Formats: sequence, structure tokens, C-alpha cells
Amino acid sequence: MKKTINITILAAVSLLSLSGCMDTPKENVQEARAEVFESTENLNMAKEDLKTEIENYRFATIEKLATNETDLIKYKEEIVNEKTAIKKVYEERIRILEDNNLNLKNKLNAYSSEDKTNWEEFKSKLDREVQSTADDISKLLKKDN
Repeated sequence: MKKTINITILAAVSLLSLSGCMDTPKENVQEARAEVFESTENLNMAKEDLKTEIENYRFATIEKLATNETDLIKYKEEIVNEKTAIKKVYEERIRILEDNNLNLKNKLNAYSSEDKTNWEEFKSKLDREVQSTADDISKLLKKDN
């Protein structure tokens, strides 16, 4: 009988100690809320990081586009004394490059996505277009000199 009581007590203690290890529904809810809060914070931080990256990129790209504009203005001044036929050809090329530059600036200013993948695709494409326009301006300036 004493052995049966000891076994019963041992079983009861084991069950109590095991049940203490299990989470209660209240604890599960609290853990889930904490995880949701942490996930929300991480998402907000990622959005802020992306926003900062976009603003830094905008600033750097606007500087490049402003350089393009300055180069085109200088070139316009250089062709003032050219013959009419040649001048018209250069003016048309300049107009096309100015339009390209303006379109790139408008694309940049219109961008508003908060999706990192879309941002990377947009940035990559815009970088290529900005570089292409800058290269075209550079070629135009070199041909004349």
C-alpha cells in the first residue's frame, strides 16, 4: 500500500511538473501578440529604410540630370554661331536630349511604390536610361570638338 501511495504521489508530481511546462492559452496569445508587434516593427523599419534609400537615390539622380541640363545649355551656347543648316540639326538633337532628360526627371518624381522588388527594378531601369542620356550628350559634345 505504501508503495502504491508513493507511486501515486510520484505520478501526481510528474503530471504537475509536466503541465507547468505547457503554455496556457493566455501565454500563447501573449506570445503571438509579441511576435505580431515585432513583425510590425520590423516591417516599419524596412519601409523607413526603403524610403530613405529612395530619397537618397532621388537626390543623386537629380544631380546627374541637372548636370545633363547644364551640359546641354553650354552646348546651345556653343552652336549659336554655326551655319543655319548645321545649327538646326544640333538644335533638334539637343531638343531630343532635353526631352529625354525631362522624362527621366518626371519618372523619378512620379515613383511611389513601397515594394523593394519594384524599387530595385525601377532603379535599375532608370539608371540605364540616365546613363544612356548622359552618354548621348557626351557623344554630341565630343563630335563637335
